[in-house]
Amino acid sequence: MKGVLMAKRRIAVLGSTGSIGTQTLDVVRQHGDKLEIVGLAVNSSLDVLLTQAREFGVRHLAVGNAALANDPRCDEARASCGRWPFPR
Repeated sequence: MKGVLMAKRRIAVLGSTGSIGTQTLDVVRQHGDKLEIVGLAVNSSLDVLLTQAREFGVRHLAVGNAALANDPRCDEARASCGRWPFPR
């Protein structure tokens, strides 16, 4: 529609480090004017999760592997979730 301001679609990506998740992020990169990542979830790929969160400015993060709860990288993710924008 010409002259109508459209709100961005807000997306949470579950499995953001997997094949479909990374393809989804590629689509968002190409259509950043229409799409916004608001949440990312991984099973255990903390380093990639943090990189993605920084790139897209995402504050809502989830890690499925409970064994990583005491990993220092989770501390960074926890601390960053309360900050805006995500520290680069």
